[in-house]
Amino acid sequence: MAASLDENIQYTDPTTGELLSNGYIYIGTNGLDAKLNPITIYSDRALTTPISNPQRTGSDGRAVNKIWIPSKYSLKVEDSANVQKLNDLDLGDLEQIGNTILSNAQGINDLTATGSPTVTALIDKQTYILTIPANNTGAMTLTIDGTPTWPIKKEHDVAIASGDFEQNQIAVFAFNETDSTYELVSFPANAPYVGITGDTMTGPLKINSTNPILDLQETGVTADNGKWRFAADAEALRILTINDAESASAEVMVVNRTGIAVDSVDFPGTALTANSNPVWDDSGSNGPTAVSGYTKAGSGVYTIDSYTAPSLTYNSLTSVSAPAGATGVLVQIRTQAESNNAIAARYTEVSVYSNSGGTSVCGQAKTTAYEQVATGASNILGQSYTTLLAPVISGNFYLKFNDRDSGNLGLAQYSIMGYTV
Repeated sequence: MAASLDENIQYTDPTTGELLSNGYIYIGTNGLDAKLNPITIYSDRALTTPISNPQRTGSDGRAVNKIWIPSKYSLKVEDSANVQKLNDLDLGDLEQIGNTILSNAQGINDLTATGSPTVTALIDKQTYILTIPANNTGAMTLTIDGTPTWPIKKEHDVAIASGDFEQNQIAVFAFNETDSTYELVSFPANAPYVGITGDTMTGPLKINSTNPILDLQETGVTADNGKWRFAADAEALRILTINDAESASAEVMVVNRTGIAVDSVDFPGTALTANSNPVWDDSGSNGPTAVSGYTKAGSGVYTIDSYTAPSLTYNSLTSVSAPAGATGVLVQIRTQAESNNAIAARYTEVSVYSNSGGTSVCGQAKTTAYEQVATGASNILGQSYTTLLAPVISGNFYLKFNDRDSGNLGLAQYSIMGYTV
């Protein structure tokens, strides 16, 4: 705050006690010789009307004017013959103590404001309070009186973003002399409220934005391996992995909705597994590397061929080559009966063997082959599907089907739905 030298102070010779009539009063930079390093002094508290330096004393040893000084200062007093009588290098108070109220703030992103009293020099850690004149649209700067223009930052060194300030918001800044910035001490207008005790959040974290983003940063991990992003965009929730520089990302999951109902949950990546087993997507293009090159027959069904081939030979072992790394297989069988048989129903049994001798059964299933509508009526061709999981295979495996009643079934075909690796 401004210091003052009262006009009623009488300056005397410290040795003789005589009044210093028609003497000289020099005001200078704190810590330096006042006569050699003069500063601007004023006749008013607002520091708007400069007066000459040095000031003179009258015949009664008093200053002709009351002297106002913006900050700490040095003082030298000489008699009329310019002989030094008083010298003090450290007087007064800092120009600003506590908060400095700024007025007449103008601008949108590049703010200017007037200090009260006038700010002639910025002081490290000094706080300044102003009313924001308009909603900001980007990074911001602040200029106070005739001091230099410096950028405004939040969270120490983060640039101000569009929407951080709203018109008529009261903001508090502290000058950071080391970084030459104004640090935002108060909260941005769009800052969420979160109550945290230790590592526990006691209130919901609400992020209101046209594209809200929440980033999680795991520390102590390898480069580009610890940052995750949750983003809401175009009415979908997206989970992404992102690199440390936030210049590249990959979608992990996308949830689409209508109202509170979930329409779909998509996994764009190609490495999706369920219980450690590879899972195909429904596009026909993605799947475990070990099963690449197989085609799809029907929604979600991946096969070596379509249902028209390959066929299984009755009561014979049919060899199937498993892809490298496969440890199990999910196979679907279609069976179809002959038309010239008078019994009411027939069943078939399909087995998966892990060896060519047909002695080690990995999986087995039974299905109805066809049925007759009524006694004496003509037979109806019937077909039935059964799915079985053979959890243990290695390299090639073998398929076999048998008629559990009498006679041969007309046809059996298989479709590989997927492998475990």
